Amino acid sequence: MDSFSLQDDIFELCRSSTELLSIFGITDNDDQLNERIRREECPVELLTTDSLPFLSLVFINAHPTRNYLVNTGVLEMNIYSSTRYDAMQIYRIVKGLLQSREDFAIHAEGQVPSGIVGIYQYRVRFSPLVSA
Repeated sequence: MDSFSLQDDIFELCRSSTELLSIFGITDNDDQLNERIRREECPVELLTTDSLPFLSLVFINAHPTRNYLVNTGVLEMNIYSSTRYDAMQIYRIVKGLLQSREDFAIHAEGQVPSGIVGIYQYRVRFSPLVSA
């Protein structure tokens, strides 16, 4: 599976989680969902406390493996919220959704200073396999 398809699959997993949709305040609107779960890098400077909570999923790198048909991708998930508690809830839900995938190892995670008062940022980097 290529990186674009993988991002879409994760998006669909998130869409299927009523618990996650509830945290994001999404009723049943694809526009709202696309505002809260982005498959692109989003500069934190463009965020406001009104746009929280927010999730960004983007591939930032890939590394070759011994198999020339597969790379180890680096998928970065950034969670933006107004509180540490909200970020923790989102993280645990998404992590639970991804546990069914054997190729989703977490290789880095932690709080990142957002630089904006009132916006808590937590970053997780996964290493899924993607087609070369």
